[in-house]
Amino acid sequence: MTQISYKSLDDHLGEARFSPVYLVYGEEFLCKSVFEKLLDAMVGPDRREFSYESMEGTDENVVAAIESLNTFSLLADTKVVALCDARIFYSKQDNARIVDRIKTAYQDGDIQKAVRHFLKLLAVLNLSPEDVDEAAREKILGLESKDSDHSWLDPLLIVCRKDNLVLPPDRGAGELLASAIEKGFAGGNHLIVTTDVVDKRSRLFAILKTTGTIIDCSVPRGDRKADRKAQEAVLLDQLQKVLVRYGKTIDKSAFFSLCDMTGFDLRTFIHNIEKLVHYVGDRKKITEEDVTHVLKRSKSDPLYELTNAVADRNAGDALFFLNSLLSKEIHPLQALAAVTNQIRKLMVIKEFVESPIGTAWHAGCPYPHFTDHVVHAVQEFDKSLLNEIERREEAFRAGQSVAGDPHGQSSAAGKRKIDTDLLAASQPQNPFPLYQALKKSENFKKAELVDFFRVLAETDMRLKSTGQNPRLVLEQTILRICRRSGE
Repeated sequence: MTQISYKSLDDHLGEARFSPVYLVYGEEFLCKSVFEKLLDAMVGPDRREFSYESMEGTDENVVAAIESLNTFSLLADTKVVALCDARIFYSKQDNARIVDRIKTAYQDGDIQKAVRHFLKLLAVLNLSPEDVDEAAREKILGLESKDSDHSWLDPLLIVCRKDNLVLPPDRGAGELLASAIEKGFAGGNHLIVTTDVVDKRSRLFAILKTTGTIIDCSVPRGDRKADRKAQEAVLLDQLQKVLVRYGKTIDKSAFFSLCDMTGFDLRTFIHNIEKLVHYVGDRKKITEEDVTHVLKRSKSDPLYELTNAVADRNAGDALFFLNSLLSKEIHPLQALAAVTNQIRKLMVIKEFVESPIGTAWHAGCPYPHFTDHVVHAVQEFDKSLLNEIERREEAFRAGQSVAGDPHGQSSAAGKRKIDTDLLAASQPQNPFPLYQALKKSENFKKAELVDFFRVLAETDMRLKSTGQNPRLVLEQTILRICRRSGE
């Protein structure tokens, strides 16, 4: 039927009829944005439970998707079946391109994306992570040469093996899907396929081009002037969407500084814009100084990045930054201490949220409401916490004095300074980190945080006394913390 750019989606949705099948391919963030908009137009958010079925784009799910598409809807309504992150276009000829995508994702610190591409590559080659040993990896994966640095592969293998991650081998599902599209689907059923890679020479692509609608979300990844210009245009377009939504503007120099510090990673780029929007508060314009102040720390402090990833329960990023820290000869106990402090901080935050005074905070709380109502409540909570700590310290010192001095005299020299670093508002002059911490606390239940203290104590004991590999011990702990309930 037609091929369009993601920029033309609104015009397409204005047409009377939807295509029986859509292929959305290219840059991951753009694909997901197009997918959500397309799905909303076809079934609407309130009808997804009954009219929408999502499947991971593995080969065995292609068969299940075809069966669903050939089954009439019980509600006699539009039904949409989605194959998300499909690998039906991958082939052995694409090995070098897939390896490049793996390395790019790894170098950008996106371990989860790197693992996904790595599993797709192994599936195309009919391999499992266990097949990739030291002696055979160059031959199996077709890497450039034995002199190349392939250290990026080891963290991916660790994640895959620990979580038993594997995709089934390629069984020609693309041909099967092509035949099903040619025959047509039952009733008003529609198929949406999302993928990062397409083979425009394949029969499947040719059938999609004549039968359905192909939406191109690709962005050049090269370093040529034309490629950089195209990347900059995409970033600017996404920037404007966020700024309009929040009623903000940004200096030109701030935009280029943001691009330089983020690179072409749309997810991170938009996340950083939103951080800046919340940071400036009521101020309308974002300046270059704001960009430097907010983003500088995350660029230069890997310990901060590690604890931030743990608080986000992002196992991939947490393992990446742990590996980075240990490779720079930071002691494993130092990394453990940073994670422990983060869990202690989250526990204090959770105590505030669940206290009577914590009702000022709620999930999704906007930053202006936070600064107007929540900051003062947190400061009051910290004040009461300090009073309680001082009361207990006084009782402890009094007990020591009675036990050691029959006259009950205590020494002023014995008074210990109370550590305030782990109060909820440890930096009251800068409330933005507190706002971020409150948001991250929503990722955890209080009972989980309590259990993590036991896990961290066991980790400390294993590091100090068992002789086990410190990297593996810490990785197991991080995976335990980042794994959500039910996973």
